[in-house]
Amino acid sequence: YNYQNPLPPNKFKREWLEIGFGNGDNLLANAKNHPEDLFIGCEVHQPGVGTVLRQMETELGMDATDCNEGTRGVVPMADGNDDLNDISRGGAKNGNGTSGISNDDVTPPHSPSSRKPSPCQNIRILPGDGIKLLSHLPTNYLDVVLVTFPDPWPRECHFQWRVVQREVVREMHRVLKPFGRVYVATDAECFDVWTREKFQQESSSTLSCDLIDGDGGDGATAVHLWNEIIPCPDRASWLPV
Repeated sequence: YNYQNPLPPNKFKREWLEIGFGNGDNLLANAKNHPEDLFIGCEVHQPGVGTVLRQMETELGMDATDCNEGTRGVVPMADGNDDLNDISRGGAKNGNGTSGISNDDVTPPHSPSSRKPSPCQNIRILPGDGIKLLSHLPTNYLDVVLVTFPDPWPRECHFQWRVVQREVVREMHRVLKPFGRVYVATDAECFDVWTREKFQQESSSTLSCDLIDGDGGDGATAVHLWNEIIPCPDRASWLPV
């Protein structure tokens, strides 16, 4: 993979996307529990991104001299800040537009042969909006989408700010593989009700006329785009923290 395409080739068993990972505890725990899977974590708040990156550096046994290498797991936002993006690629522009720092200028503290396999090789971090990332992902790419304790925006006048909207549900369906799953964790009843409504509305409206094993009569069975998983899988398998 490279800067233009930070997603690695298909070498992982499954691909997960966690939207809003907070301080990253759940993201890191899942990555440890499933080293054969790829975990993409998105968070808009910089303190949370900084926290998870520090934890990753600790796992890697890195110190300040390794910071240049540590940026390789970060997917920088295209915000027009060329200097920031150049730093994320391993270099900073000087006055004449050339790179003042490169990976070649930094001597790694340990030789590759002396290092143990990295515990964070299956993690990618996006310091930005995971909902916007959905539109950039390939179709049928993800196995699991996690939405963990988003802001419920409890006031009705703020419903448009809730992370789950019908257009978001459509994008989730596009990027998920067949039989892919969406897990939503919330402690707000208003958001729980809202989320169920959005998935039900999108399912019924998208395939309301799509029938199987019948000609539209009373015995026809409707095709559902989304089906609630009952009972919900043990949270240890997707929300260990």
